[in-house]
Amino acid sequence: VPVGTPATEPSPAHARTGDGEPLSYNPALRPAMKAWFNRLVLKAPGILFENEFLSVKATSEFREYKGKLTLHISNTSTGEIGQLSCTAAGDEELKLMLQNPAVSTLGMSESCRCELTVECMRPFTRPPLLSLSFSHGSKAFLYLLPLPIAASSFLLPVAMNDKEGFMTRWRGLEGGNREAQEVISSSRPVSVQ
Repeated sequence: VPVGTPATEPSPAHARTGDGEPLSYNPALRPAMKAWFNRLVLKAPGILFENEFLSVKATSEFREYKGKLTLHISNTSTGEIGQLSCTAAGDEELKLMLQNPAVSTLGMSESCRCELTVECMRPFTRPPLLSLSFSHGSKAFLYLLPLPIAASSFLLPVAMNDKEGFMTRWRGLEGGNREAQEVISSSRPVSVQ
């Protein structure tokens, strides 16, 4: 699964108006969204999503199997954003809990924070989705955004600043045969390219 691929893409129906269907983001934003997602997985803080209505910036902190994700949602439109709602559903792999739900109304240039705590219960392959719904004017919107949480977010780096540190750890591994070498012969020439 490519990094930044949402588990569920918004259906083409979300891109239509009428019948009370909410609108989704412009599909032309998907390449930028994937780039923003990939940057955030590697290094936070950064932009998760941005268009003419909203800007969503994310900061994150992970320690062992737990994490905290803070979303800063800003109104970038020239009008009021109403009925703002954030939800994120976890599953058996990831427990997600919304700590600080977003406010329901954002005036022009106003912002709010939405905090999520994350607990990794077992390995997972797809990022969880944030469901962000709001209204602007007489139109309703629903954005499904992949949260910048990957399995690698929960890994701890091991510092080995020098060769001796590595060798100390290597010698500490259990088991007698840590190295193996085998020489084979070939009846044809072998190319290394």
